[in-house]
Amino acid sequence: MESEKISEMISEEDMQKMKDVLKDGNITEAVSRIKEALEKADNVPVNIGITGPTGSGKSTFINVMRGIVDDEDEGAAETGCVETTREPTAYPHPQHNNVVYWDLPGIGTSNFKANDYLKKVDFQKYDFFIIIANGRFTENDILLEKAIHDLKKRCYFARSKIDSDLEASQKRRPKSYNEENILKQIREDCNKGLSGKGVLENHIFIISSFYPLKYDFHCLQETLENDLPTIKRDMFIRCLPNISVQVLEKKRKALKARIWQVSLISGGIAAVPVPGLSFAYDLTVLIGAIQVFLKDFGLTERDLQKMAIIYKKDVNDLKSVIKTPCYNTTINKAFVLKLLGSAATLLVAASLVEYSISLVPAIGSLVAGGMSFATTYWLLNKLLKDIGDDAVRVLNKVLEDYV
Repeated sequence: MESEKISEMISEEDMQKMKDVLKDGNITEAVSRIKEALEKADNVPVNIGITGPTGSGKSTFINVMRGIVDDEDEGAAETGCVETTREPTAYPHPQHNNVVYWDLPGIGTSNFKANDYLKKVDFQKYDFFIIIANGRFTENDILLEKAIHDLKKRCYFARSKIDSDLEASQKRRPKSYNEENILKQIREDCNKGLSGKGVLENHIFIISSFYPLKYDFHCLQETLENDLPTIKRDMFIRCLPNISVQVLEKKRKALKARIWQVSLISGGIAAVPVPGLSFAYDLTVLIGAIQVFLKDFGLTERDLQKMAIIYKKDVNDLKSVIKTPCYNTTINKAFVLKLLGSAATLLVAASLVEYSISLVPAIGSLVAGGMSFATTYWLLNKLLKDIGDDAVRVLNKVLEDYV
């Protein structure tokens, strides 16, 4: 194995982080700190408050953001034309329960007092708020945004059901219908009504929850993630619906940032001195990682069925572009051992551990864990790349002829 190729397998950033965490040579303490950091990242709370009038589409938005297709699915936010939300109702993400969308009561009466409303819904626990409307935003919406801003929280406006507006316009004026012009008019109307009251234009979005690949849905997602602190941003990104290649690449980056930590823990534990593998930790970690990759990238059987329904595709067409052996198989110890037992895995791992020790001498202190670190690091990176590539192929298949 050429040294140039080996050096490309472990990033300079990961190498520097390993040097920092192992600089005092105390492997036990380093492993303890890494495990604590990973646990904190996995359980960091992200709370998103969604409010809007009855029929505005806030429940549908919550369901789409959580990857729920059918309003009758287990855990779906209740939708309808009558008021269904009288108290804040929590809807955790199905895969990551610490990311919670809160369906908040509508603002209501003309004698609305924003500060009273925020106290009622316990505003402090939310990372940000989204006000949804399927028509013009009201003075009460603006009062609420100002109160939220004064309390040092962020608030965004989402003009929903754009698809319904376009469909209605096409029926009324079939000859003069021009989608681009109508979208421009709606956007200008929203900006005029809100920006004149001090709302930033980059906090105003026009969306359709039934067509998340269109309009400003991706812009809203990107704005939300950018306004979160790093530790919460990565978790939020992992929970996003897979509606663009950009989202998939962000997920891959967020997951990749964890691999060096998991691998060092693997090497540090090395409870059973089996070459290339610490059975006390590695199998569990690798099984769990593969399952997380498949879920976060939407490559489980259930996720693919949902995607096929949303975008009106044949699920078998989506499955046809998946190449990873991880899909449609039981992820268990036997499967992982098969991956680990390949000659290529052992050869790369041996070369990688030698290269790593040359740059971070403390890795040599992992003894039997040295090979365990290398095996885990290389295999997780390979699996992440392969599964991420499959997710891109599935999305591109979805986008074929998508309207």
